[in-house]
Amino acid sequence: MYAAKQAHEAWRAYDPGMRAAVERRADADHEITRAWGADSVRLYLQPIVRTHDLTVHSVEALLRWVGADGRVVGPATVLDYATRTGQMTRLTQWVVSGTVESLRRIGSGGVPVSINLPTALLDVEDVAPRLEDTLRRGGLRPADVHLELTEEAMVDRGPRSAETMQNLRARGFRVYVDDFGTGYSSLSYLVHLPIDGIKIDRAFVRDLPTSVAARSIVRALVAVSEELGVELLAEGVETGAEAAWVERLGVPLAQGFWYARPADAARLPSLRELASWGSFMGAGGVRHTTPSSFALGGAEC
Repeated sequence: MYAAKQAHEAWRAYDPGMRAAVERRADADHEITRAWGADSVRLYLQPIVRTHDLTVHSVEALLRWVGADGRVVGPATVLDYATRTGQMTRLTQWVVSGTVESLRRIGSGGVPVSINLPTALLDVEDVAPRLEDTLRRGGLRPADVHLELTEEAMVDRGPRSAETMQNLRARGFRVYVDDFGTGYSSLSYLVHLPIDGIKIDRAFVRDLPTSVAARSIVRALVAVSEELGVELLAEGVETGAEAAWVERLGVPLAQGFWYARPADAARLPSLRELASWGSFMGAGGVRHTTPSSFALGGAEC
């Protein structure tokens, strides 16, 4: 029945794989429930750098799950679980509170932190004051936090999302469009939505070395962002060729494995260490950071 509903079909024949999928999901749910109690859902931090000199602009708080076998994996499984069980608000509160606690422990050093805001929270009327209250109780200001929302979330809710974003910005938060290019990708709505920055999706970044079209689109985004006075960031930069094109096209900010892998916030002694990264000229004149400069608790995920 559920397979038919998900496929928008009137009927589906039974397949043994359906049972296996349900069992895998049940096992994952059980493991995640255990993980909450065992402190295995963790917060990682990844720096966002200025492309012209590789100094740290901000850091992004990322969700990671340490499985029973010790493997560190990305947030997809946890997010799916939170969505299906109606716990996305709880999860977001955990991320915000965890970020506040981490920054209070190690000190922000004046470095802003980006937090992904789930779509569901746009429907919560008092989300802005609740987020502000959580921050202030941890000694942080809204100006210390950048909130990332997907473009689908912003557009699907129309005036409602714009109103929520206005309320957030009125309290001092900065709002960014995350994963730009994976949804509607309309430049027109950027003019009407109250945003402070745009994050170019990895799908565009990976094509920069080989695609004239991708370079043209990114070049256009650079011009639009400058005209609108919003920040532009390329996410998912993983190779030297991608990093070289990002800098050459004038994208001012970037994030990705090429610069640094995410690090376990609990094992990071101080954010001030990020500002001491060294850089050198590699083969072909490509500038990059030393592989060990941010290896504290880095994960292959």
